[in-house]
Amino acid sequence: MDYTRLMEKAISFIEGRLTTRIELEDIADVANFSMFHFHRMFVVVVGTTPKDYIRRRRLSRAARELVFSTRPISEIATRYQFISQASFTRAFKKQFETTPGKLRRTKSAFTCFNAIDVKNEVQRKGAPKMEVKIVEKEAFKVIGLKVVTTQKKNTIPQLWDKFNARWQDVKNIAQEGVCVGICPSVDDKDFDENTEFAYIAGMIVKNFTEVPEGMETLEIPAQKYAVATHKGPLDKLHDTYHYLYAEWLKDSDYEFCPSAEIEWYDDRFIFNSPESEFDIYIPVK
Repeated sequence: MDYTRLMEKAISFIEGRLTTRIELEDIADVANFSMFHFHRMFVVVVGTTPKDYIRRRRLSRAARELVFSTRPISEIATRYQFISQASFTRAFKKQFETTPGKLRRTKSAFTCFNAIDVKNEVQRKGAPKMEVKIVEKEAFKVIGLKVVTTQKKNTIPQLWDKFNARWQDVKNIAQEGVCVGICPSVDDKDFDENTEFAYIAGMIVKNFTEVPEGMETLEIPAQKYAVATHKGPLDKLHDTYHYLYAEWLKDSDYEFCPSAEIEWYDDRFIFNSPESEFDIYIPVK
């Protein structure tokens, strides 16, 4: 599936509606994604959330109108979907470090946030090509700790700290030395950076006969996955996801399938080491 083309459609849809109300569900529909997958793809390809992109583009267009038109500031604020002139001024000052009134008076230079060229962005951020394997994974069971978090206030690292202190409580382990991070599929039409979703840090077990206090159980159904190995520190993890979603899927015969995504940690994983490796499993069909 050509994900670059679909994201271009989403950007074009946004650009044509900066002066009208935009529902994220409508943008996702244009790109033919679920809300969760659209939000994730957008952040991977564009580098910012859809809401942040829309806000920055509206403010940039508003700044041009302040300089090149005589429209009242209050009218410009309403035109670009701000609920009040005060909220417009706060957002404007945060982005441009000046007020709308001062920009209009001084006509000083400002830096616009221009519309994203998706193809150029993909090429600019492109990670080195990596091997991607297609695997058919049988159903398996997981016991672990769960957190309900958001993309904006990510508490997954803290969850792993808690699980690492308790992993020895897990019995009936099916695969020794392996931990998994599971992000179950999210089907929320209003998904954005503040939407809650679940994440489980755990281990693969033979059965659920012994579940430690405070831990959760999860059964992952059989599924086909595209698997890539992330190499290096976690701060570069975005590059691996970018390659899988924005580059590999675009050129492959597969497309994303709404199902659980898996991070597979074994003895290759060394926290924050350039020598570290672990696998990313994204469900495909």
